[in-house]
Amino acid sequence: RTLSLEREDSYVGNFHPCSVHRPADTEGKDMASGCGRRARACTLLWIGIGLIGCGALQPPIFSARVRNVAVRSRAHLFPSDPAGVSPDATVGRRAALDNVMRSVFSAATVFSAGPFGSARAAVDVESLVETKPVEMKSFLDPMGFFSIRVPKIFYILRRSAKGDLPDASGKGRRGASIFTAGNLAKSEVVAVERFPVRVLLEDEGIRADGDISTFPAIAQPLAVATLLTQRRERERGGGAGAAGSSTRTKLIQDSVKMSEDGRTLMFDLRTAVEVQKPELQQEMTGRSELVRITFARAELRSGDGNLMVCYASGLETDMEGPDGPALRDTIDSFAIYDTSSVVIKQ
Repeated sequence: RTLSLEREDSYVGNFHPCSVHRPADTEGKDMASGCGRRARACTLLWIGIGLIGCGALQPPIFSARVRNVAVRSRAHLFPSDPAGVSPDATVGRRAALDNVMRSVFSAATVFSAGPFGSARAAVDVESLVETKPVEMKSFLDPMGFFSIRVPKIFYILRRSAKGDLPDASGKGRRGASIFTAGNLAKSEVVAVERFPVRVLLEDEGIRADGDISTFPAIAQPLAVATLLTQRRERERGGGAGAAGSSTRTKLIQDSVKMSEDGRTLMFDLRTAVEVQKPELQQEMTGRSELVRITFARAELRSGDGNLMVCYASGLETDMEGPDGPALRDTIDSFAIYDTSSVVIKQ
């Protein structure tokens, strides 16, 4: 209060500016008040930097608004006093503030897709996040049919109960499946089927005469992959066929590959699962349909006339992440053992 009265009198000429006396406690309060004002000014500056970086403010608007605020705030934060700020110093600080704004704008444009701060970032943040590979574990079939590697978190079920295993015709309570592994939380499944080659052909009305030890001897690779797809759809549809199911599975023709010896056939499937509310699906996931991707590998290496097929499937959204390479590794690790000289009890 004493300081304000002295200042008021000094302005009307009663006191000389240099004769103003400031008690020690008042000087401390002035310093604290000044630090607070400067801290608030720095906070506003960093908020502006953040808004430009995320594209929430366009640089021309940002520059004009901040300049106006800065000019108005200059007089409020740093009013003229007897210690005084010269007009030249005020202009110099405004120029410095403008230079800071230009530097902020230049730095912000590096992270923007367009020259005026587009909302789309040029740097994909997700691509900077390191993705860890999925841990795998090995499984050796106790009956000596095959070995495989699956993700470590997958449950494993090797059917051994009477009736669960397929008979000589490749049929059982679980169809031709002898092995299942998966992750129920993500609907990812790995299945191994075993059935005679002649059954595959006879179910389609094809006579199984002659050599059927290699895929080229049976039919063209694309035709064999189509037969396997149709058989899988019939078993999944409970015998009603693919037309009676709620899925639409298509063979990806470009994915069909065969080994040089003609005993390994690989192909991929794309299944569109029917959803009751496509609009809600679009709103929640950004996609109007639910799609499953299946990797398949068929082997004719058992030597006993049986065909063994491994399927690894998951949702397309999960397959685009680390789960896709993990399930591909599962298919690549699928190995068949020669059981031609082994007597197997069904």
